[in-house]
Formats: sequence, C-alpha cells, structure tokens
Amino acid sequence: MFVVLMAVGDASNAAALGPTGHGGAERMIVYPVMLWLVAFGGSLLESPVRPVATTH
Repeated sequence: MFVVLMAVGDASNAAALGPTGHGGAERMIVYPVMLWLVAFGGSLLESPVRPVATTH
C-alpha cells in the first residue's frame, strides 16, 4: 500500500502522502525491515544452548 502511495507522490501529487510526506512513507517501508534485520542478526549471534552434563 505504501509503495502505491509513494508512486503517486512521485507523480507530483504530494498531498496523497499526507502530513508525513515522501520521507515518512519511505521510513514506514524501511524501518520494519531494518528492525527485523537487527533482531535476526542478534539471534544469529546468540550463543548456542549447551546441554547440561549428567553424571551417572
């Protein structure tokens, strides 16, 4: 949906983007992807769970 609004905004109808403007529409698209990438990268850096050694 935001991509369509950006395309309309790029066609020189800036009123379609509302008060956020063109940059605000870009941020609504990019920020969730960036946050997911940071969270996913953090999960990849997490140390693996080591099994507890049992003695018999």
